[in-house]
Amino acid sequence: MEGGEGRPFFILQGDAPRDAGRFLRQADMILPPLVREIDAGVGLLSRHTEEEVRNLLYAQQAFLVIAIVLSVGGWAFVHGRVVRPIREISQGLAEMERTGVYGASLPVRSDDEVGRLATSFNNLSSRLSERTREVDLAHGKIKEAYEALARHAGELETRVIDRTAALETARADLEKKNEALLREKSFLVGYEDILTLLNQGQNSGVLLPGLLRHLLEVIRGQAGVIHLVQDFSDRLVVGAAFGVDDAWLRDRAGRRGLPDQVVRDKKPIFVEDVPEEYFRVESGIGSRLPRSLALLPLLYADKVEGVLEVGSLNHFDEDDRDYLWAAAGQIGIGLHNLAAAERLLKLAADLQGANETLTAQNEELQSQTEELQSQSEELQAQSEELMAQKVDLEEKTRAVEEANRLKSEFLANISHEIRTPMNAITGYTDILLELLKGKIDPPMYANLERIRLAAKSLLNLINDLLDISKIEAGRLEIQPGACRIHEALDRVYAVIGPQMEKKGLSWRTEGVADLPELWTDEGRLEQILLNILGNAVKFTARGGITVRGRRGAEDRVVVEVQDTGIGIPSSALSHIFEAFRQADGTTTRRYGGTGLGLHIVRELARLMGGEVWVESAKGHGSTFSVSLPVRLPASPEFSAAPAGAAESHPAARPEPAPRGRRGGAVLIVEDDPAQRDILEHALRSAGLPLRVAADGAEAIRTAIRERPSLITLDLAMPGVDGFAVYRALRENSATRDVPVIVLSAAELTKGERERLAGVRGILQKGVIARDELLGLIREILGV
Repeated sequence: MEGGEGRPFFILQGDAPRDAGRFLRQADMILPPLVREIDAGVGLLSRHTEEEVRNLLYAQQAFLVIAIVLSVGGWAFVHGRVVRPIREISQGLAEMERTGVYGASLPVRSDDEVGRLATSFNNLSSRLSERTREVDLAHGKIKEAYEALARHAGELETRVIDRTAALETARADLEKKNEALLREKSFLVGYEDILTLLNQGQNSGVLLPGLLRHLLEVIRGQAGVIHLVQDFSDRLVVGAAFGVDDAWLRDRAGRRGLPDQVVRDKKPIFVEDVPEEYFRVESGIGSRLPRSLALLPLLYADKVEGVLEVGSLNHFDEDDRDYLWAAAGQIGIGLHNLAAAERLLKLAADLQGANETLTAQNEELQSQTEELQSQSEELQAQSEELMAQKVDLEEKTRAVEEANRLKSEFLANISHEIRTPMNAITGYTDILLELLKGKIDPPMYANLERIRLAAKSLLNLINDLLDISKIEAGRLEIQPGACRIHEALDRVYAVIGPQMEKKGLSWRTEGVADLPELWTDEGRLEQILLNILGNAVKFTARGGITVRGRRGAEDRVVVEVQDTGIGIPSSALSHIFEAFRQADGTTTRRYGGTGLGLHIVRELARLMGGEVWVESAKGHGSTFSVSLPVRLPASPEFSAAPAGAAESHPAARPEPAPRGRRGGAVLIVEDDPAQRDILEHALRSAGLPLRVAADGAEAIRTAIRERPSLITLDLAMPGVDGFAVYRALRENSATRDVPVIVLSAAELTKGERERLAGVRGILQKGVIARDELLGLIREILGV
């Protein structure tokens, strides 16, 4: 900048080297004017004296020195108070920019604007450092949140994978259910189509091939034959065939085989191991033996109209068998209706031909011919009316059969529900009678006996209802095995003997011990004898009962039960074996009963290949005779006894337990508290050490831990049932040899008995007596 007179003044700024250079350049600017002033002073010298010139020169030199000193001092002052603080601020900013580290502090050298600038710099640096720490802290939290989010994302991914797997499993289950529903729908549609075909009124030549092709399409079969039973004979002829070689059909014509067995037994046959000589499934590229074969009777009113025989390269499952059985029933009805319609058409054609022949032979008899025509039309109308009545009767018959089936199922279910509490009533009554004998008044003790008798009578009625329901539903199974009639008769007498002694009746047997060993259902044989002998005791007031045994014709045995009772009127003999029927109403009122016993006897005898009849006269006693084959005939519903069947039968003679086990406890496995209490009382009163398990899992643990000498096992338990317990015991080396007695409220099927092969006894609750149970246990334990 310039002074007041236009003279230049130098300004030092920047760092020292740059300021020095700038000072020299300013000095070059200042010195020329000074030289000019000096020259002007020299001019004055010429006008002044030397002394004055010298003084003036000194004054100028002093001025020049002062000016230089002032300039250097000003430069030092400005550099110390302004330039250096600003440079420090600049360096601090550059350092923060370079390192990114905030919080540097500058020295405050004054209180002026530069000092306040340094203070502001320090405050700004401090806030930036604090803000940086906050940012770092926030960054750390964000990092932690990100890591947590990553972990959560991983968990979500795992859950998504698990949920996807669960959905995939659910989808597979839905697909299976959908396939089952589609198959059931196809069966229903197929069944409806069969009904439609049967109602179209086609002749057999058109109807039967269509039915056969449709059946094979529904069950995915490849070959089949419909055999028809010829009228007035038991010979079979082919009504329709599909996928079967004609040469095989010609070769099999007139020969006996599985279709004839179906006609004889009226039962279906399913074969999985088809013989090599059987028919093969034919196609355009070759032939193959079917994998599965099904033969079903075509029934109408218990008469075989034909046999349906189908073969498949696949396995017939339960749904296929149910569909075939239902379809066979409808086809049997259709064949019967078709035969009836064809007979009516043949009759109408014969009548029409006779009328035409009579018209052609004798025109004089025209009036008689017209009358015959009128009669023919009337017969046709009557025939149509009969057909309508027959269709209506068939519908009513089906309705009645369905009602009977529902009734049988209801009786089976409700009877089983009643049997469990009735077993508890009889068991607790027996306990009271035992504990209170001689301790209470005789009338009260007699009342307890009446309760026991009433409960056992009701239990026997329930058992009869169960048998009737099984017989009507076709679910009663026969379990054949070796047995002797005199041993079965001894067990029956143990039941009825006290009643006979009380009434003073005599007992005699003749020839029973000489009868051969039978291969039949021993339990059902005892039931037949008990029902007949129980009736004999009931209806005989004095005299006695005689049981005779003899050999019958065709390798059969006959057992006759003769009593000296009230006898049966001749008018009642024709229906005495029918259900719910007795001789007359007064018999029921006087002697009680439901009329089911003899009906069950007849049905059981038929199932065992035998028959029963009676000879009687009112007031002269009765003789009931039972004829049974020595060996039960072989048929699809009867099979050889499985391994271990003798040990699993109630009458089997068990072997004593190993000596090392005789000292162990008896383990009671029973989930019903009442039944468990009754068993505990019975066995404790016999002096037997006991262990108790209330469910299947506890039974397995206790048996392995305690190794009991014997186990009584209930079957119907929630969770782990008796079958699972028995299997677990047999698979464990510690309990494999422990004897087991099964106590069941329900009668076991053949398949269930096979699952229990090896048990020492199967006893039915409510039927087995306490002494019989204890006797069986003592015999097994050898005590």
